[in-house]
This record gives sequence, C-alpha cells and structure tokens, in this order.
Amino acid sequence: MANTILYEYPLSERIRLLLRFEYLLVQFDATAPSHADWHTRMALLTLFDLAELVSRSELRGELGKFLNRLRKRLLDLLDHGDVDNSALEQTLDELDQVSRALHTMFTGELDIVNHQSFLQMVRQRSTLPAGCCSFDVPALHHWLETAPDYERHQQFLRWVEPFTPLRDGTQLVLSLLRNSAYPRQQQAEQGRFQQPLDAQNPPQLLRLEIGREQRVFPEISGDPHRITIRFMTQDTPDELIQLSTETIPFRLTYCRI
Repeated sequence: MANTILYEYPLSERIRLLLRFEYLLVQFDATAPSHADWHTRMALLTLFDLAELVSRSELRGELGKFLNRLRKRLLDLLDHGDVDNSALEQTLDELDQVSRALHTMFTGELDIVNHQSFLQMVRQRSTLPAGCCSFDVPALHHWLETAPDYERHQQFLRWVEPFTPLRDGTQLVLSLLRNSAYPRQQQAEQGRFQQPLDAQNPPQLLRLEIGREQRVFPEISGDPHRITIRFMTQDTPDELIQLSTETIPFRLTYCRI
C-alpha cells in the first residue's frame, strides 16, 4: 500500500468531464473481465453510464478542441534548446493519430443501448430498485447462467469498442496533463491552505498528495483567482466531519497544458 493518498480536483468543466469518463472506464475495466455474476451486472451498469455520459455531453468536440490546442502548444516548443525534439515529435504523432480517429469515428455507433434490444431491456429495468431480479429480466439471468466467462468478456469488448477513440484521446490528454508539472511541498496551518492563481495561465487540474498517517482528507474549492483547501477529519463514517486544527504537510501539483 502506498504511503500517500492522491486526490485530484479539476479546475475546468472540460477536465471534469474527462475525469468522469476516465472513472467509468476504470470501473468498466475492473468489472467486465470478472467471472463473478455481480461484477458482470456492475459492468453493465457502468456501460449504461458511459453511454449516458457521452450522449449528454460534447465529449468528442471537447476532446478535439483540447487536442488541437495542445498540438499548437507543442509545435511552439519544437527546436527549443532545452526540449527533446524526438520525444516531442513522438507525442505529436500520437496526437495526430488520436485526432484522426476522433474525426473519422461514426458517432451513431455510440448509442449502443438503443441499438441493442438486450441492453435496452436491462437498462430500463435497472432504473428501478432491484429491477434486474431474475424474475424481472429472465433473459439477463439466462445469459449470466449459460454464457461462458470468456464469451461474456468478448461481448463486453464488442459493446465498448465504439468508445475507443474517446478512450484513447482522454487517456492521452490526462497523461500529458498529469505529467506537465512537478509536486511542491506545502503545509496547511490549522488545517487551512489558500493560494492565488495565475489568471493569465490558470491550472486545469490540481493533484494533492498527503501521507496516510495524517488521517485527514481535503475539501478543495477553486475559482479563476484562487484555490482553498480545508483538511477534514473523520475516523469513521459514524462521526461528524470536522476541520483539522493541526499543521498538515502535503504535496501540491498545478497541472496545465
């Protein structure tokens, strides 16, 4: 187990959207290959959330804008003396490949639920409390009981395949963003920390690392001018959340691209 806990906080709606999409992808990848029926049910619910998030947002358009902006910034760095041009050109190639895939993808395939009667039926029942019991959706119960584990996983891969360009773009952008800066040591006096932001070049993501032994967690708020962090304590869910009065050391990274 790592000695620190990492928290991330988006400072723009675009990054908030990408982090939510990534969260669902991680949850899907953790449950879809599992042999357990309950994990398969969770993978289905996650698949529905993926489809819903994509249908309700402009994820493809937002990713495209981000990639174009990022490409322009990286091109400006070419031939700078302190930049590794070979690594930069490799990143630019990755950006171009992802951008082309986004541009050529058929968005109609993202509506996987309405294109598949089985998924449509399960999603409709899943909105009700315990709506996917075996007597409510016998087709789901039959699939769970009869389909081999390998076939289940292959079916999930077919269902999620249309999201691949969005997955690749999200992973590339977030990877570059997270590696855009180094953490700096900070401390919060009496559990509070506040710092102004550069309004001309504001960060898009905060990454905060804190030692497990501190037994606190951060509540983060931010606007274009400043960030505020309050470190809270709650040893068990039965206790009230309270502001720590201790001096809390932590590491903070301002990520921007």
